[in-house]
Amino acid sequence: MDFKKYIPHASILVLFVVVTIAYFFPLYQGKTVRSHDIVQYQGMAKEIIDNRQKFGEEPFWTSAMFGGMPNTMVNMEHSGNLFKPLHGFIISITKYPSSLIFISLVSFFLLMLAFDSSVILATIGAVGFAFASFNFISLQAGHNAKIACIAYMPAVLAGLVWSYRKNKWMGAAILAIALALQITNNHVQITYYLAFICLGYGIVEFYNALLAKKLNVFFQTTLILMVVALVALGSNAGYFLSLNEYGKYSIRGKTELKPLEENKEAVRADGLDRDYVFNYSNSLTEPFTFLIPDYMGGASSGSLDTKSAAATAMQKNGVDYQQMQGFLQQVPLYFGEQPYVAGPIYIGAIICFLFILGLIIVKDRIKWMLLVCSVIGILLTFGKNLPALNYLLFDYFPLYNKFRSVTMAVVIPQVCMSILAVLALKTIFETKDNTIFSKPLAIAAGTTAGFSIMAFLMASTGSYSSAVDQAYQLPEWLIEALEEDRKGMRTGDALRSFFFIALVGGTIYLLIINKIKQNLAGIAILIFTFFDLWLVDKRYLNNNSFDKNVIKEFYAPTEADALVLQDTDPNFRVFNLDNPFNDARTSYFFTNLLADIAQQNFVDTKI
Repeated sequence: MDFKKYIPHASILVLFVVVTIAYFFPLYQGKTVRSHDIVQYQGMAKEIIDNRQKFGEEPFWTSAMFGGMPNTMVNMEHSGNLFKPLHGFIISITKYPSSLIFISLVSFFLLMLAFDSSVILATIGAVGFAFASFNFISLQAGHNAKIACIAYMPAVLAGLVWSYRKNKWMGAAILAIALALQITNNHVQITYYLAFICLGYGIVEFYNALLAKKLNVFFQTTLILMVVALVALGSNAGYFLSLNEYGKYSIRGKTELKPLEENKEAVRADGLDRDYVFNYSNSLTEPFTFLIPDYMGGASSGSLDTKSAAATAMQKNGVDYQQMQGFLQQVPLYFGEQPYVAGPIYIGAIICFLFILGLIIVKDRIKWMLLVCSVIGILLTFGKNLPALNYLLFDYFPLYNKFRSVTMAVVIPQVCMSILAVLALKTIFETKDNTIFSKPLAIAAGTTAGFSIMAFLMASTGSYSSAVDQAYQLPEWLIEALEEDRKGMRTGDALRSFFFIALVGGTIYLLIINKIKQNLAGIAILIFTFFDLWLVDKRYLNNNSFDKNVIKEFYAPTEADALVLQDTDPNFRVFNLDNPFNDARTSYFFTNLLADIAQQNFVDTKI
């Protein structure tokens, strides 16, 4: 085997490691991400982990959470899952959770190699997918399991592409491993969206086989893939069986309460309440953040500098300096309809531009599937703002009423748009007479850059008011200043997106008129894509998001904790009135049963 041809691939893997370390360098200084969900998880799992370490056996129950609950959905370790150690090895390559971004990079790189993309183009796609803002705002919030499942999505698709277009056995092996790793990370909603994309791709390959009169090959390959998919599912059987059992007794199961007459249509007999599922729904203009990150104002709790309109207004109105600084660090900048957002869903101005270009020039029928999946994914994020579709799915589509936060469906366009963006570049790079792309290039640039300029020019006609302003009881003069800052954020990012589109569009134009070489063009587009996304990600997950001793400081016992811990009665329970249904700190210290007594009740602790 000629290993020299794999040197570029190895070099890219090293590059992925370096980039990941560079972004998450505070992890290598002994710091951790200040993630609310991860901190709370430590309290939830403390009793379980302590019992496991003390007795070497798997507890089925924790007495520390609520009135007691099964370990099924907290920290259960299924010893029969052989892929858990493999995932553990992969995430050890770089420090966790930065390793999830590394997996995303490698996973998408593998997918584009399955499409026979060059190394440089596959790298562009990997950066576009992995550095989409949804990944980083989710990591900042502590949604690590979700990002782990997203990270493996392209690898699963790579197995499909490899099977149908290259070698069915190699593809089946990739699919089996990638899908098992994806499911191991226990986020069923993301796996559900992945299945949707896989189904779309399968329809494309079926149509291709039908036209080529190779349906026998298609069905043979499909049967093999179905078998290995079942094997991947079987490797996680313990998790799914437990999930199915416990789900019947959770809020996702059958309700025992009858709804009030006026809310009858909003409550399901089996599944989550409709209002709960669609509480987080995109407004119809929110997907514009795919192209212009702060089109809707950024995060619900963002920061402004002392040169902002809000700071100037507070200074003029005599607001105390310390009070002003405190407000400027937690400004309600988002003015969309969702209750709270940690940041915008920014797929990238360059990726959006290349996606539109791909719709025009790519000949592969897969582009229509990528378009349809992207559009449907966007429609799903509208939730209650598109009731004709989403309420129908909620009522009748299998398992759909088990999932909350439908805005998570954004992962579908995140994957599909990145794929078509690379296929667009691949088409240009592999066409000898690429001067034919001048007109499509102008159309794609005119569409995306044109929208950016329109957003800039028409900014004065928009509304920048937010319901939060009234809820905070802000004075009118401060509300007006905030609206001016929000407008400035939109116009600034509109020009920013125009700038990056112009850079990449200009680079491609120089390529098609033979003024620059392909390698130089590819490297330039990679650099532009990298900085386009990196700079937006750093607004939300940056060095200020890390700190030392996050867990230790949060769980430092108070005087009240020490006083309660003096009680030797094993059956006492603490009720913390400070947000009791969303706080797991109390569970870190207090349990309903002592470990020794609890151990006596675990008759069969092996799984």
